Amino acid sequence: MDSKGFESLGKVLLNNNISAKKKFGQNFLHDKNIINQIVKASNSEGKNIVEVGPGPCLLTKILLEKNPKSVLAIETDKSFLPILNKIKEDYPLKFNFIIQDILKVDLDNLIKDNYSIVSNLPYNISVPFITSLIEKNQPVKWDSLTLTVQKEVADRMLAEVDSRQYGRLSVLTKWRSYIEKVCDIKPTCFIPEPKVMSTVIKIRPKNNITSPSVESFKKIASAAFGFRRKTLKKSLSQLGIDGEELAKRANINPKLSYDKVYHFLNLVGLNNFENFFPNQLSGGMKMRVAIARALITQPKVILMDEPFGALDEITRFKLNNDLLKIYEEYNLTVIFITHSVYESAYLSNRIAFISNKPAFVNEVINLPKSLDRKENYRLTSQYLNDCRFISEKFSKYNQLTFNE
Repeated sequence: MDSKGFESLGKVLLNNNISAKKKFGQNFLHDKNIINQIVKASNSEGKNIVEVGPGPCLLTKILLEKNPKSVLAIETDKSFLPILNKIKEDYPLKFNFIIQDILKVDLDNLIKDNYSIVSNLPYNISVPFITSLIEKNQPVKWDSLTLTVQKEVADRMLAEVDSRQYGRLSVLTKWRSYIEKVCDIKPTCFIPEPKVMSTVIKIRPKNNITSPSVESFKKIASAAFGFRRKTLKKSLSQLGIDGEELAKRANINPKLSYDKVYHFLNLVGLNNFENFFPNQLSGGMKMRVAIARALITQPKVILMDEPFGALDEITRFKLNNDLLKIYEEYNLTVIFITHSVYESAYLSNRIAFISNKPAFVNEVINLPKSLDRKENYRLTSQYLNDCRFISEKFSKYNQLTFNE
C-alpha cells in the first residue's frame, strides 16, 4: 500500500470504542488493496472531493494523501466526531466535515465549485442517492461518482438490453451518464461482513441530454417496466402514446404481434418458454431463440456461422433436424458455416471448400437435393458415402467447409 501510516480498522474501532450500527447500514471497508483501487479510480488529485459516510476514515486519509483540492466528509453518525476532528487538525486547509444525513444535503448549494463524490455507500441509501444526482438539471456540478454499492444494484445499473436485470435504473443510468465497473468486493473485506457481494462503480455525467425531461422519462419508464408481461404498446397507451407511430419511428415493425412471436417460438420448440429469462435457458434453447428471432423478420437468406459448434451431439442433431424442417417450410436459402463433415453432409445441397487466408473457393460440389433427410438418413449408405467423399475433399484442401 502507498500509505505507510495506514491504521488497521480493528485498532481504530477499538481505540475509539466504536462498533457498527445497523440503523445506519454500516459495513466498514478495511481491505487495503480495495481502498487503493477506489482512490485510484477516483482520480482525486486537484479535485474537490465529497466523501459520504467516511466512518472510521481509512479511505479519507488515503484520499487526503493524493493531494486533492479539498475533501468534505458528510457523516450521519456522531460517534466518529473524535476521528473527524483529529483529521481536521492534521489537514486544516484541505479537510472539513458536517454531521448530517446525506439525503437531506443539497450539495450544489453547499459547494461552490464542481465536485466528485467518493464513497462506500450504505446499501439502504445507494439507489435514492445515486438517482438524485443523475436526475439533477444539466449541466451537473458533479464530475464523477466513485461508489461502493451492493453488487445487485451495480448489476442493474450496468445491465444490457434483454438481460434479466435490465429495467428503469439501467435506462436512467445509461441515458444520462457513463458507467463502468471498477471491481467486485467480497464480504470478507468488510466489518461486519455483509451477506452479499459489493461492487465499485464509477459514473460520469453526459451533460448533453436535452430531452425528454426527467419527469417525462419517469412516467414513460414506469409505464414500460411496471407491467413486464404486457406489451409495450399497451403499457404506453396509458400515457396517450401511439405505440404504432413510436414503433415506426424506431424502425420496428408494429405488426409483429404476440401471436406471430408465439408462432415462431412454437416452430423452434419453445412454445412453453415464452416467459423465461435468458439465464434460465440452456445453450440449445438460446440457439433456438436466435433462429426464431431471425425467422420473424421473414428473410430470404440466413447466414449461420458455426451456430451449433458448442452444443452436445444430441442437441446438435435435433437442431439439424429442426433447421431442415424450417428450410423446407419457408423455402429459405441458408448459408451455413461448419467444421463438421457429418453436419455438412446432412444439411447441404451444395458445399464450398474455402482456403485459409487469403480466403478463396477451392471447389464447389453438389449433393442430391431430392433425398428425404430425416433422422434415419444418417444410417443410409448414401449419407455414409457423402461423408466419405467430403472427408476426402476436406483432407485434400485441409480447410474449412462452407455450405449452402
